[in-house]
Amino acid sequence: GIGAAIARAYARERPGTRLVLVARNRRNLRAVAAECARLDPRGEAAVFVCDTADEAAVARLAGIMAAKKTADL
Repeated sequence: GIGAAIARAYARERPGTRLVLVARNRRNLRAVAAECARLDPRGEAAVFVCDTADEAAVARLAGIMAAKKTADL
Protein backbone atom coordinates (compact mmCIF):
# COMPACT_ATOMS: atom_id res chain seq x y z
CA GLY A 1 0.00 0.00 0.00
CA ILE A 2 0.90 3.64 0.15
CA GLY A 3 2.44 3.37 3.64
CA ALA A 4 4.82 0.64 2.49
CA ALA A 5 5.76 2.72 -0.55
CA ILE A 6 6.50 5.74 1.65
CA ALA A 7 8.60 3.61 4.02
CA ARG A 8 10.60 2.21 1.11
CA ALA A 9 11.14 5.70 -0.32
CA TYR A 10 12.45 6.99 3.00
CA ALA A 11 14.71 3.97 3.39
CA ARG A 12 16.08 4.51 -0.11
CA GLU A 13 16.38 8.31 -0.09
CA ARG A 14 17.05 9.26 3.56
CA PRO A 15 19.71 6.99 5.04
CA GLY A 16 19.53 6.47 8.80
CA THR A 17 15.82 7.24 9.11
CA ARG A 18 14.02 5.64 12.07
CA LEU A 19 10.67 4.44 10.75
CA VAL A 20 7.59 3.23 12.59
CA LEU A 21 5.56 0.77 10.53
CA VAL A 22 1.96 0.21 11.59
CA ALA A 23 -0.58 -2.18 10.05
CA ARG A 24 -2.91 -5.02 10.92
CA ASN A 25 -0.84 -7.76 9.31
CA ARG A 26 2.38 -8.69 11.14
CA ARG A 27 3.75 -10.74 8.23
CA ASN A 28 3.39 -7.86 5.78
CA LEU A 29 4.93 -5.46 8.30
CA ARG A 30 7.95 -7.70 8.76
CA ALA A 31 8.38 -8.00 4.99
CA VAL A 32 8.35 -4.20 4.57
CA ALA A 33 10.74 -3.79 7.52
CA ALA A 34 13.13 -6.33 5.98
CA GLU A 35 13.02 -4.53 2.65
CA CYS A 36 13.68 -1.18 4.35
CA ALA A 37 16.65 -2.73 6.19
CA ARG A 38 18.01 -4.00 2.89
CA LEU A 39 17.59 -0.56 1.30
CA ASP A 40 19.09 1.27 4.29
CA PRO A 41 21.25 -0.82 6.63
CA ARG A 42 21.80 2.25 8.85
CA GLY A 43 18.08 2.89 9.32
CA GLU A 44 15.63 1.31 11.73
CA ALA A 45 12.09 0.10 11.25
CA ALA A 46 9.99 -0.58 14.34
CA VAL A 47 6.97 -2.79 13.65
CA PHE A 48 3.62 -2.39 15.44
CA VAL A 49 0.51 -4.42 14.71
CA CYS A 50 -2.46 -2.11 15.18
CA ASP A 51 -5.90 -1.78 13.65
CA THR A 52 -6.20 1.97 13.17
CA ALA A 53 -9.99 1.63 13.18
CA ASP A 54 -9.73 0.57 16.85
CA GLU A 55 -9.53 3.78 18.88
CA ALA A 56 -8.22 2.03 22.01
CA ALA A 57 -5.48 0.27 20.04
CA VAL A 58 -4.40 3.57 18.49
CA ALA A 59 -4.31 5.19 21.94
CA ARG A 60 -2.08 2.37 23.22
CA LEU A 61 0.23 2.77 20.24
CA ALA A 62 0.38 6.54 20.78
CA GLY A 63 1.38 5.95 24.40
CA ILE A 64 4.14 3.56 23.36
CA MET A 65 5.47 5.99 20.78
CA ALA A 66 5.35 8.95 23.18
CA ALA A 67 7.44 6.97 25.65
CA LYS A 68 10.01 5.94 23.03
CA LYS A 69 10.44 9.32 21.31
CA THR A 70 12.78 7.72 18.78
CA ALA A 71 10.97 7.82 15.45
CA ASP A 72 11.61 10.13 12.52
CA LEU A 73 8.55 8.98 10.58
